[in-house]
Amino acid sequence: MEWVDTFLNDLRAQKLTIRLHRKNPETGLEEEQHIFTECQLRMLPGGIYEFIFPQEHKDIVLTGLGFHEKIGYAEFDIEKEFSLGFIKIKPIEYLRKFLRIDPIPEINSTQGLIFSKSWVSIIPLGIRYELGDVQEKAGSSYEGWWHEGI
Repeated sequence: MEWVDTFLNDLRAQKLTIRLHRKNPETGLEEEQHIFTECQLRMLPGGIYEFIFPQEHKDIVLTGLGFHEKIGYAEFDIEKEFSLGFIKIKPIEYLRKFLRIDPIPEINSTQGLIFSKSWVSIIPLGIRYELGDVQEKAGSSYEGWWHEGI
């Protein structure tokens, strides 16, 4: 259990840049700035973990987690089809619909973030995109700035 806790703490400790945009109220020109943001880890139903990070770092994060291999470290075929008499089902399809997860996309990176994954099995289910742009809330130090979904 100690190895899993170390891995989860590595995920929580990641800080990546996120690109913010806004239209300057004085000049009317669009401005852009990059700030560091902490990645998040959320637990979904069934003990599934969701790692939340800025979308522009998708390729290096997914490569670091081993999603480019299409299988986890456990020897389990997630796309396996089961036959129940005349009915054939793929449980992963129902799970992806329930959790609004997309299949794993093609990854165009050979570099990845380094996580402490010793003695930890990862079974990649897919990815979920936050739709649309996110406007920073009033009262925030970045009020009026927006960024892509995470």
